[in-house]
Amino acid sequence: MEKLLKPKENHRWDLEGIEFAIEERIGDPDMFIGRAEELEFLYRWADNIRKKISRSIAFLGRRKIGKSLILERLYNILYSEHKGVIPFYYEFTGGNRSAREFLTDFTVSFYMQVVGYYTRDVSWIRRAVNPDRQ
Repeated sequence: MEKLLKPKENHRWDLEGIEFAIEERIGDPDMFIGRAEELEFLYRWADNIRKKISRSIAFLGRRKIGKSLILERLYNILYSEHKGVIPFYYEFTGGNRSAREFLTDFTVSFYMQVVGYYTRDVSWIRRAVNPDRQ
């Protein structure tokens, strides 16, 4: 399968072949521009998972600079390429909850995304990443 992470003109990204399993917060996916170095780094990091040479990383930055959006786009690219790396997206929320509640939420979200990946049914994934899922 070809690499779907491809820059286009005017700091935009070529979206051909990308299935948007996670609805990106930006709304219109064409509005995502720039961040070429960051996205390419994360893409190579994810590709190295298959080779068993990637290590855990932390993706840190100030609020509202696009961290979640970059990770959502990476998720959608990895989901679309279907090359054996199962993307997983989990967002920590504020508020008080017990360790048991967190564990249950995390585990359910993980398995829903795995099912969505293997069945190619994005409804599983969208329910998993939506904090209001029932």
